[in-house]
Amino acid sequence: MGCVETGGGGWELEGVFNRFQGRRDRRGIRISSSPQDEGSLHCLLSATLMTILPQGDFVKNIPMNHGVYTWPDGSTYEGEVVNGVRHGFGMFKCSTQPVSYIGHWCHGKRHGKGSIYYNQEGTSWYEGDWVHNIKKGWGIRCYKSGNIYEGQWENNMRHGEGRMRWLTANEEYTGQWEKGVQVLC
Repeated sequence: MGCVETGGGGWELEGVFNRFQGRRDRRGIRISSSPQDEGSLHCLLSATLMTILPQGDFVKNIPMNHGVYTWPDGSTYEGEVVNGVRHGFGMFKCSTQPVSYIGHWCHGKRHGKGSIYYNQEGTSWYEGDWVHNIKKGWGIRCYKSGNIYEGQWENNMRHGEGRMRWLTANEEYTGQWEKGVQVLC
């Protein structure tokens, strides 16, 4: 099962697509049932997915409901999909870095409640609110050092009311944060 470029910029996918052919465009790969049928869209694999091996439910040749995606580098996603895009609850695991995310997605982006793990040991993670791939709202961040921040986030930074515990220094700060920095009175 795989994807190979054919002459003239076309693509052939084998396996779950039963040898559909398609053309590359700025949004992804268009899949059609024959080279003469390029104008009609049977399936569009979004550029945000860069999917080579989609598996799961298909509606009119578009991945829907639940799917498993494997990228060329071996990264995987398993979970809910709508129109071929991660949407709903699912898990992404990166193969090139020890990063994984489990939680809610909206239009291919982390959105809602979710947890991201930054290492295989599970000692560096964030659990909380996401808005379009950005930490925003309430969340807990545990750093590899063991230090823990619990509180408000804005634009991927500690911002608002929060508490930071520095375990190695045996110190703690509870109060306001602004763009990642403590606000001292």
